[in-house]
Amino acid sequence: MVERVRLGAGSGFWGDAQDPAQELLERGNLDYLCFDYLAELTMALLQRQKLKRPDAGYVPDAVQTMISLLPQARASGTKLISNGGGVNPRAAAQRVAEGARRAGLAGSRIALVEGDDMLEKLDDLMRQGVPLRNMDTGDENFAAIRDRVVCANVYTDSSGIIEGLEGEADVVIAGRVSDNALYVGPLAHEFGWRRDAAHIDRYAAAVTLGHIVECAAGCSGGMSSRFADMPHMGRAGFPILEVAPDAEAVVTKLSGTGGRVDQWTIKEHLVYEVGNPRRYLMPDAVADFTSLRLADEGQDRVRVSGVGGGGGGGGGGGGGRWGVWVVVWGEGGEG
Repeated sequence: MVERVRLGAGSGFWGDAQDPAQELLERGNLDYLCFDYLAELTMALLQRQKLKRPDAGYVPDAVQTMISLLPQARASGTKLISNGGGVNPRAAAQRVAEGARRAGLAGSRIALVEGDDMLEKLDDLMRQGVPLRNMDTGDENFAAIRDRVVCANVYTDSSGIIEGLEGEADVVIAGRVSDNALYVGPLAHEFGWRRDAAHIDRYAAAVTLGHIVECAAGCSGGMSSRFADMPHMGRAGFPILEVAPDAEAVVTKLSGTGGRVDQWTIKEHLVYEVGNPRRYLMPDAVADFTSLRLADEGQDRVRVSGVGGGGGGGGGGGGGRWGVWVVVWGEGGEG
């Protein structure tokens, strides 16, 4: 069995700096470099682009970065995983494949993960009587806003990423997988975790680890209340996960880079975009953030352990709670 997997966070949003990702690839001794580009507004903007041009709808930065980094990634054996396919991952994968051919990288394997786009299926779901209930308000009158819906996607789990890696992909291009699925996928693949009760805590821990690093510099000082005290944030280091088969992990960064990784930078990002911390609902698992333990292991090294599954939802334990996310247009634009 693999003793440890090293994953780097290469991006936290559309427009993030590429230099830290390049440095991670050069010095990080990584097994995987993962890139998160998507937000809710991003999906709406990409859908608008695709409506105007059917070959658009992916994040241009993602394609350019994958093409740029692929030669070095192939040489080092580092796999690249990205959700930069946006609402058109097939077109993004085609562009990356074309870039690989131009670079002379014969035999490069590009995996495509799609199936999250529900926009063309909404009317069929309504005819079938699926309530499309608002998960916050309980309102079932979806028909009242149907004509203003511009984007509808299911947040999917890591299954497609795992399948791509099982096919020995060098690059995995996905659409609206959950942000943390970019990290859950390679960990489940490497360690052979099963989607059963025996491994649910490991899936929950992987969801938590992915949540901690998914915004890249967000957990190395970029979102800290002590930002003014963070050193050299102009060249902040993006985080690295060193993960064991039981899903215990160390969060760290490259030496000599800016920012800081300590218990507070991790805690501050851990509560970012979280509802109930005992039941962080994700398609792969439900994580109980209140169960985890943090311990310093030296400069810019923090161990994360003890994460448990929160139960009552998610995909890793079966019987999950699924939802479709939609963007509607109002008088002022996105609503």
